[in-house]
Amino acid sequence: MPDLTDLLERLAPEPAAVAPPVVDELWRRGRGRRRRNQLLRVTALLAVIGLGAAALAARDGASLRPADSSPAASGPTASDPTVVVPMPTSVDTVGTAHTLSWQQLAAPGFDLAGYSTAGTLPDGRLVLWNGTEATESVKTPRDVTLAFLDPATESWSRSAPFPGTQLFGNDAEVSSGGNIVVHQYDSGAQVADRFAVYDVTNDSWTTSPPMVTGDVAIGWAFDGATLAALTRPAAAYVSEMKVRRWVVGSDVWADGATPPLGSRGWPGVAHALSSLVVYGGLTDTTGPDTVDFPQSDEGAPNMGIDNPPAFAALDGARYDTLADTWTHIPRSPLAGASAPVITFAGSSLLVTSGLLAAMTDGSSLQVAAYDPAVGWQLLVPDSVTRAGGVQIDQQSLVASTTDSWLTLDMPYDTWRSFPGGDPQRNWEPVALGVGRYLQPRLTADGSVQYVYVDNSVVSPAPAAPFTNVTEARASVVASSAGPLLIAPDLTVWLLQVHAP
Repeated sequence: MPDLTDLLERLAPEPAAVAPPVVDELWRRGRGRRRRNQLLRVTALLAVIGLGAAALAARDGASLRPADSSPAASGPTASDPTVVVPMPTSVDTVGTAHTLSWQQLAAPGFDLAGYSTAGTLPDGRLVLWNGTEATESVKTPRDVTLAFLDPATESWSRSAPFPGTQLFGNDAEVSSGGNIVVHQYDSGAQVADRFAVYDVTNDSWTTSPPMVTGDVAIGWAFDGATLAALTRPAAAYVSEMKVRRWVVGSDVWADGATPPLGSRGWPGVAHALSSLVVYGGLTDTTGPDTVDFPQSDEGAPNMGIDNPPAFAALDGARYDTLADTWTHIPRSPLAGASAPVITFAGSSLLVTSGLLAAMTDGSSLQVAAYDPAVGWQLLVPDSVTRAGGVQIDQQSLVASTTDSWLTLDMPYDTWRSFPGGDPQRNWEPVALGVGRYLQPRLTADGSVQYVYVDNSVVSPAPAAPFTNVTEARASVVASSAGPLLIAPDLTVWLLQVHAP
């Protein structure tokens, strides 16, 4: 199997406040939409859930492949779901605090209103996009562009205008080779999905023809020449999935190889370069790679699945856009779940198990990794602890419980209790690198203060030199130069972190 270490680079999104989603809607798009880092309006929130998939950049090509062949830590598996062991957590408070200072960057020659982060280019430039959401199902053409910020030179530029009509949703993401892919979709699937690719070198856009009306793309992968979209019928939550292929510059979608997974609903989907992976999900058909999916695990909330399928799948498959072939991923040691969170880390696929029942008190914090060379490794066994959700943020996993934030960094074997992480008053930590985070915290007077955390050592930032309150909070973006903040007044600031 080709190595998966060349992965997408992406920006840490703003610690957005998102209410627990209805899983039906997550599945309608096939994944939890990336939090969109809105620059003008962010509301406070007490819980964060991110039940979809996103691609995660590997740090220096690091792999989850174990250093030796010792067996994985013992813990519950799909065949032994009743065993409960304590969740491993740790807090490391040894170290010296950093000194932080604010630096205002040069203002762009255009209005930043409506822009959100879309990723970073290989040369380190930050990519912003102002076409994320249209206010109507179909919009007339408007001034929609990509914006680029080079933090090193404080220089700004913009792309050629986006061509054509704006749909309800327009997700932009930096893809392989520095190209930028935009996925356009309509909230009710009344208008066919379509894609566009921006060529950074030539400052040019290429748009795809519309896909089949009534089908929705729940995932995609782009190898630089061909975009492969994983689709399902909008009206059927549990259904056969299909692959549609578009060669950039052509005017047709062609059928690709059929996924070897049968009918499924609410799986995890992730992509990296020419690889598209589907794992888990729910099905009405029992088999050697399925387990029972209960209606309730005695948790009170209904997470949005009414009359769910009776079984959860524990296997998956990887699609290669270059060869138009699927490779089966064998059964995992995880518990069966709906909407698992999956991503890439080095040569491995990283999976957390998601919702364990239709009516449940939260998501499991189990974590496992699959490497084609060594098979599955159970990194974090199950526990009585349940999270409001697990969000992938750069190279880290961030979860919320009722009374704390938890983070999981490479090698992904221990959840850390985030220092001072009261989710009732403090927003989700923004990952800046392995073990490094920036967290906005709500103060008694309603203003927002920032703290920098380096392996659990907390360094408070000076008061922000801009108005920053709950109702209009700054966007936080990880960049190669350090944490960037775009203030409510649309000024741009770098939070400089000085060594102790």
